[in-house]
Amino acid sequence: MLRFRRYRSWGRKPGTTIFFGTDREASIFNQRQRTIEITDNLVWNLGKHTLTIGTHNELYRINYGFVNSWNGRVTYQSIDDFLNNNPERVQGSYNYVNNSRDYIMGNPVAVFNVNFYSAYIQDEVQLTDRFTLTKGLRFDLASVPTKQILSDKTRNTFTDPSFGTTYTYTPLNQITGGYLGKIQISPRIGFRFDAYGDQSLVLRGGVGMFTSRIPFAWLGYAFYNNGDTYGAYDQKTDGNPPYIFQGDPMQHQPGHGIGDFAGNNGQVITDKKCRQNTGRCNR
Repeated sequence: MLRFRRYRSWGRKPGTTIFFGTDREASIFNQRQRTIEITDNLVWNLGKHTLTIGTHNELYRINYGFVNSWNGRVTYQSIDDFLNNNPERVQGSYNYVNNSRDYIMGNPVAVFNVNFYSAYIQDEVQLTDRFTLTKGLRFDLASVPTKQILSDKTRNTFTDPSFGTTYTYTPLNQITGGYLGKIQISPRIGFRFDAYGDQSLVLRGGVGMFTSRIPFAWLGYAFYNNGDTYGAYDQKTDGNPPYIFQGDPMQHQPGHGIGDFAGNNGQVITDKKCRQNTGRCNR
C-alpha cells in the first residue's frame, strides 16, 4: 500500500497552484456514528381543532477517528523547488503518546455523545372549509453530556493586547466548555388557503423560529485538537528558501506520519506541556 502526503506547489503559470497526494484530511479517517431516534405523537380531534402533542429525540454516539495532516502538508514555491526538495512550509499533526497509524486507529480520542431532545404542541384550526390556521410551540435541547478536555494551554493562554481593536472573539483563556445545554423555544404559525375550494390553487405561508443541528465536525475538532492529545507542527521559511529543515519531510518511517520529522526540527512531540517550535515546557 502506498500512502502519499499532501503537497502544494505554485505552477509555472502565474496564479496556478498544483495539489497532489492524499486529501489533507484523509490520511487518517475512520469516522463511525451510531444513531437512535425516538418519536411519539398524541393526536386529538376536537371539532375544528386537531391538537398534537409529541416528542422527537436523536441520540448520537460519535467516533471521530480523524487526524488532519497526519502525513504532513508540504508547500513549495515552485515546481523547481519541489524537484530540488526545497519546501517553503511544512505542517502536520501528531499524537503525543504514540503517533503510529495503528495506535491512532485503535485509540481514537474524539469519542463523544450528542443528544437532541425536543417536545412540541400544535393546534391545527379549520376556520372554514378553505382556510386552515396552524399554531405551534416547540422546545429543543442539544446536549453533550461529557465535554472535551480543557488543557492548561487553553486556560493559561495570554490575552491578545490588540483584542477588540479590529474584531472580537472569545479569548481562549475564557473558554469554559459551557456550550449547548440550553432550551431553545420556537413559536410558529402558518396557514393554508384553498382559493377555489377544489385544490387547484392552494396558498401556504407562515412564520416562525427554527433550530438545526450543529455540524458534528465542529465538536470532533474540539475533542481531538484540544492541546493535550494532539500537537501541531507548522514551520516555514521567510519566503525565500534556502532549506532550513532537518531531514526530508517526504520521507517518513512507515506508519509514523510527520511526527518524527517535527521532532527532528525542534518540536517536543512526546510532552503535551511543551509549546510548538520553542522547546519550552510548562511545569
